[in-house]
Amino acid sequence: MVMNDRSKAVERLTALWALSEAALGGFLQAVKTPFAGTIIGSVAVLIICLIADYSARKPLAILKAVTIVLIIKMTINPYSPITACFAVCFQAAAGAILFSTISPFRTAALLLGILSLVECAVQRVLFLTVLYGRSLWESINVFFAYLARQLGIAHVDSDLSPSGWLIVLYLLIYGVTGVCVGLLGGSLPKKIAEAIKSMPLTASISAEAEDPTARTGKPRKTLSKRKALRYGAWILFIVATLSFLAPAMNGAARGLIVVLRTIIVLLVWYFIVAPLLMKGIRRKLKNKETGYGRDIRNVLDLFPLLKMHARQLWVHSEGKKGLAWARHFLIAMIVFALNVEGISNPQTGLISGGVQKLGKTDTSA
Repeated sequence: MVMNDRSKAVERLTALWALSEAALGGFLQAVKTPFAGTIIGSVAVLIICLIADYSARKPLAILKAVTIVLIIKMTINPYSPITACFAVCFQAAAGAILFSTISPFRTAALLLGILSLVECAVQRVLFLTVLYGRSLWESINVFFAYLARQLGIAHVDSDLSPSGWLIVLYLLIYGVTGVCVGLLGGSLPKKIAEAIKSMPLTASISAEAEDPTARTGKPRKTLSKRKALRYGAWILFIVATLSFLAPAMNGAARGLIVVLRTIIVLLVWYFIVAPLLMKGIRRKLKNKETGYGRDIRNVLDLFPLLKMHARQLWVHSEGKKGLAWARHFLIAMIVFALNVEGISNPQTGLISGGVQKLGKTDTSA
């Protein structure tokens, strides 16, 4: 493949990754999709696999791509939770290490899928533990013990408590999902190459360009903080209620301690720790922004076309459902991103795009 084609392909994949991180999360929230973080993480893993496949210098390409993605993510959605930034950084770092040290591409992709999804689950378990302490898991144990007594189930000796089994099951679900994503990531380059060969020579798309900052001049504010506080309040209510009702946990006194501890941790996290961490990340990204200015502009120029194609795919794939729809949508978006050529007209606000075949070739420069 011509080196220029390789760099252009990586640039297109970076644009798709940035769009996923900056816009897909809000869309999934709007349609009330469960496990939104898992879906975004899975998309990130698949795009990292493709970037590694198209890149001659895999670690550098992946790290450059994640830097551009984070800069755009912070610009469009400055209220992104710090945990989401950590997850993206972990996925990129793991991909850079795995694809540079493990020769079989499919093995590296499989490990990347497992590590990325399990890390997502572990991060959430650790966050809940830090936020609510052991009282959360003790309350779950009390709840399951109460259910067992009501159902007449005899006590079963086990090295793991009910909350421990719940955590294991949670990690297992994410681990199995990681295996599926990793296997797909290993086979995705071949599927994309086949799809590119069978695609029409030309295609077009036109629609009004939309930008999250176009109407108000300000970044679009998400409801991530409000959502986190709402869920936190519900979990706090459940933990406190179970603590009040459980004699083994010293009843009301224990419940009051749980409430006060959680309030303090929330205040420290949202008003001290998280803002300081985000400030540090923004400072690091600001230093990189000047050097990557041209790449960032190129990526942002592709956003209107990618968003319009995603809307058209959504409308025209109503006949497909479930995993078949997800597979069709994913491959179609990647193929379009790799091959679209678009020009923006500032006078009309119209975006016109054509498709050229930008697949892998054996020609030399």
